[in-house]
Amino acid sequence: MDFWKALYSGLLRPFRRSFRLRLMLLLIPLGVLPVFAVTQLAAYNTRSSVEDEVIQSNLATVKWAGGYLDEQLSEFNTLTYTLFISPSLNRYLKALENGTSGSLYPLQKDVTDTMLSVYYTANTQLQDIELYLLQGGKLFTISTMEVTSRIVPEMPEEYRKMENDDLDVLIRSSPDNPDSFELVRALRRFEDRENLGYMTLRINWRFTDRITELLNPDSDGELLITDAGGNILYSPTGTVEGGAAETVRSSEGSGYAQTSDAYVFYDTLDAWGLRIVKVVPRTAVDLSAERTIRYGSIVGVIAVLLAVMASAFAAWKTTAPIIKLARSIQNISFIKEGTPLTGRTDEIGLLELRMHKMSKRIREHIHTEYALNLEKKTAQLAALQAQINPHFLQNTLQLIGGMAFTETPERLYAVIRAVSEMFRYVVRGPAGLVEVREELRHLQNYLFIQEHRYPGRITTNLDIGAGTEELLVPKLILQPIAENAFQHAFGPEQATWQLDVVVRRVGEDLEIAITDHGKGMSDERRKELRADIDQGAGRVSGSGEHIGLANVEARLRLRFGERYGIQLSGEEGVGTTIVLRMPVSGGEGNEA
Repeated sequence: MDFWKALYSGLLRPFRRSFRLRLMLLLIPLGVLPVFAVTQLAAYNTRSSVEDEVIQSNLATVKWAGGYLDEQLSEFNTLTYTLFISPSLNRYLKALENGTSGSLYPLQKDVTDTMLSVYYTANTQLQDIELYLLQGGKLFTISTMEVTSRIVPEMPEEYRKMENDDLDVLIRSSPDNPDSFELVRALRRFEDRENLGYMTLRINWRFTDRITELLNPDSDGELLITDAGGNILYSPTGTVEGGAAETVRSSEGSGYAQTSDAYVFYDTLDAWGLRIVKVVPRTAVDLSAERTIRYGSIVGVIAVLLAVMASAFAAWKTTAPIIKLARSIQNISFIKEGTPLTGRTDEIGLLELRMHKMSKRIREHIHTEYALNLEKKTAQLAALQAQINPHFLQNTLQLIGGMAFTETPERLYAVIRAVSEMFRYVVRGPAGLVEVREELRHLQNYLFIQEHRYPGRITTNLDIGAGTEELLVPKLILQPIAENAFQHAFGPEQATWQLDVVVRRVGEDLEIAITDHGKGMSDERRKELRADIDQGAGRVSGSGEHIGLANVEARLRLRFGERYGIQLSGEEGVGTTIVLRMPVSGGEGNEA
């Protein structure tokens, strides 16, 4: 008894003293058991899921194929109406009724020409067209090989059967060609429904190849087109036997049926007396389910192994900082030891013992330092953001005053509204981050006012990258850059002033490039300007000619850190490009 107790205690001792081992022992079962359970459950449910998927997909495709076949047959049926309502046939029938036999030959030629036109409209599907007129017993035949017209003494048997059964339309297999079928349409006068004759279109079944591709992409079943009685008219993939054949003959409407060895899917086209049928053997579903189970088992084994490795790795990585800190904390000697908060003997207990006394002191120190730094940066940003160029305001008011005497009230109101929106944007909250679209709208209001100050000279191009308009940027960073361009880059000697703005996302950063096609600057002047901006960005407010650039640089650095800010490039006489760079995340931010 003592032996087993000692063995049990020895096995548990490492876990009692190591938080890492206990976490591994917890995470591995938590990661493995759900994966194993889900894998087994998926294996048992796969068969029914595959069967349901096969049924639903085939029902949908058979229904779609039925609609497609109905649409194609309707187009063929339209050809019969095209001929029936043609003026040439109507003139010919009228001549037969009036007995004016002398003019029949040219009218007969017009009929054959019309039939030829109809034939060549759908020549890739049609083998021939036959038109039989009851009056006079005239039979016209149009095909690739012949164009004939003759008088038959007796009505052909197929038409007599339709007349006896009072049928308007009939679809049947061609007696001499299994690859085609006949669409027979009775020609009835619209006014009194009197039967004038019959038209037969002999059509190649190959127009249904699209249906075959849709219904049987994997060649896992048999396809049939039958009449209303279940008699097969066309079967591009073979025939069916046994219980499936009986189901094909007895099925009605749309749906599916199961036999001992197959699934039968069907859709009935009542207007044409046709039915589309697909027969899928049960073995196809069984093989698909078997493959899915096999692959699912392989994936399950891999998932279990990954879960074990992930759990061990997570436990190792999670506890590594704690263990490192626990070992390092032992070297801290300036904190007096005290009673631990709990009775733990592992690394966490050591942390509780060593850290609970210093936490209050560290917290107070951090709070004091952070509060002072936050107040300082908040004051700096408030001062920078509040800078407004009084010359722009003065010039704008002068512009409005001049427009009051020369422009229409509508144009004057547009400028006043732009000024109002600009200053509302400046004074209203939030004063920290705004969406790119709002900053661009403020810039456009500024450019709108400048366009009225310098009519016909300013051209602006905006290139906004997809998904960037919702990103957050500091408020009032674009208009100072544009204002700087008007003050220093554009001169009266230039006929046009062009300003390009490009917003794009580069990795995890957002870049906004503003290019003026103005005077540009030399490399030496650019270096001097860079030094002025860096010097101005280090103070609460900038000074000098380029106060706007220093303002923006300061705000970007204070908010996002020293690695962000503005970049200068360009050539003398060509223009200058200023790129504002900031993180896409918007940073933590210190502004109010």
